[in-house]
Amino acid sequence: MAEHPEEMTELSVYQAYLKNVRLSEEIQSDIIRGAKAGEDPFSLLLKALRAICLMTNSDVLYKDVELSMRAIYGASLGQPGPIRIELANTEERLAKIRAAAAVTEEGETLERMKSAIKAHEALIQRLKGQLGEEA
Repeated sequence: MAEHPEEMTELSVYQAYLKNVRLSEEIQSDIIRGAKAGEDPFSLLLKALRAICLMTNSDVLYKDVELSMRAIYGASLGQPGPIRIELANTEERLAKIRAAAAVTEEGETLERMKSAIKAHEALIQRLKGQLGEEA
């Protein structure tokens, strides 16, 4: 006998909740390990916010705080934590764009990807410069 759509929805919501609880617990363990290892406080705060967002099923708090921290503490005040986070995010995006460009045929899409690659490379250079790292 087929289940009612409401029951399936309740089941999928409950499964998503259980998944979020598990992920939140993993993040909490990571926070403990990071704190003991002297991980950057900005990274630890963002991990804590990620855990909260998983439990509340909303990522608005995380996105808002991350953007604010990058703008204020990173770009404005030159704190290395947010700059490193932005650098890691930029390097990750660059790798994905390069992988996509490698399998994309010539055309406008490929040209846009090449432009994005150049912009990401320039941003990485700038961020590394802010950190005093060799680019």
